[in-house]
Amino acid sequence: MKRLNVIHGFLGIAVNLLAMQCLAAEKSAQLDWYQYMLLSTPVDGVVEQVYVNSGQRVKHKQRLLRLDQRGFRAEVNRAEAVLNRATETFTEAEREWERAQELFDRTAISVHDRELVRIEYSKANASKKEAQAELIRAKLELEYSEIRAPVAAIVVQVFAHQGQTVSNRLQAKPLLALAAATRMLARTMISAAELQDLKTGMQVDVSVQGQTLTGQIHRLGLEPVNNEQSPLYSLEVAFDPGDRTYRKGQPATIILP
Repeated sequence: MKRLNVIHGFLGIAVNLLAMQCLAAEKSAQLDWYQYMLLSTPVDGVVEQVYVNSGQRVKHKQRLLRLDQRGFRAEVNRAEAVLNRATETFTEAEREWERAQELFDRTAISVHDRELVRIEYSKANASKKEAQAELIRAKLELEYSEIRAPVAAIVVQVFAHQGQTVSNRLQAKPLLALAAATRMLARTMISAAELQDLKTGMQVDVSVQGQTLTGQIHRLGLEPVNNEQSPLYSLEVAFDPGDRTYRKGQPATIILP
């Protein structure tokens, strides 16, 4: 009986030690955005429509906001007209240059006359290229008058409203804030000794609101994040929240291997 009690005692100690190890492997953490984006536009205009609200999930390339496009479309039309005129002028100047070359080869015109035709041809070519560049610029500004989601994301905040004047050419101001929807981070701090057995890319679990999710170590800190005698280092674990909506700052638990 005494021997049995001793065995039970050792078993109890072993269970307690195992429980302590399990507890030591669980680190309290906080959720953070994996990719946080402030979106704006480099062009000026008036907000015509905001298509999303805070908390809404959006798909890749989904339209989020649009400026009044009438002025931008007018600029595209004007640039196209200028390019058409410049192309016609260049085509005629090219014919004149070819004709001048033939006449010069037959010694029908002087070097000076041929040079004058060449200069007009060069001017027409330059004007055509400038018109092409202006059309590209006008089309880009029309494209920039809309903001679309660069990735599948969650709308964190909307700073713009319909009718708002946007003046961003000198300094762009954010109109929307997005966070990547397919990845989140769990952040915590651990000691240098605990970091030794961890590697970037290693698979670990993250527990949030009773749900255990599989993640990977995204970043291991190299510099301490506290000024205490026992330094602590940052540990970031990236995971896919799926269709669940979590918020920055929510508590979580990182379960180390």
